[in-house]
Amino acid sequence: MSRAQRSIWKHDADSEIWQDRYYVNVEPSRSVDEHDIRTRHAIARELAAQLGPWKACLEIGCGTGANLASIQAERRVGVDVSQGMVEQARALHSEFEFQRVDLGEFLDPNRFDLILCLGVVQYLDSLELLLACVRRNLAPDGVLIVSWPNERSWFRWVHYLLFPRSRGNADFRSEEFVGMMSEQGLELLTFEGHSCAFPWVPDPMARLNLWLERGLSAFRSTPLKSWIEEHLAFSHIAAFRWRV
Repeated sequence: MSRAQRSIWKHDADSEIWQDRYYVNVEPSRSVDEHDIRTRHAIARELAAQLGPWKACLEIGCGTGANLASIQAERRVGVDVSQGMVEQARALHSEFEFQRVDLGEFLDPNRFDLILCLGVVQYLDSLELLLACVRRNLAPDGVLIVSWPNERSWFRWVHYLLFPRSRGNADFRSEEFVGMMSEQGLELLTFEGHSCAFPWVPDPMARLNLWLERGLSAFRSTPLKSWIEEHLAFSHIAAFRWRV
């Protein structure tokens, strides 16, 4: 089974509980996955608000649509490879457009000035699928906000030791990923590392991840910022635009 096929199976299976786990239930995260998803969505919302306004937003890997619903844009479209996720999104947010698509084939008649791609690249069999979709659908003045797993993260290494099956996902070093974007003509606008947290803690210790994240965040305005983002942050998120 390919990486993409495993992703479709996993997200179809999780589609009915995804909304409650990541958007409704606000209890402290027990796992770094929960913490990572909530944190990167919060950062993406902040970036979108700072860099907007937007006429049309496309979210690749929209899940149940909650993140897309939080973005201010005249038109909002969500696509996902999971039919289960798309059905949940349509039921929860009927005012927006949702489609089950193969990323390599998606082409909208009108280009988007904002594309979000959060927590997706690690499941792709080839990053070229995303890059081709961006080339076809991002407007000349558009912005791409994308996240990727940090290959250097100590917390991620521990996560793979505890959950070896997760090791099949694609990880990237920051300079590698930014370099691939640059080769496509996309220049970096802003970059951030996030989710310095343990892979899993039992319920009584769930707040440990939040305390740890907040404690490390206090150092991000110091010379240690770059080191923390490179060696501790579970994931990276960045905004890109076409190079003029």
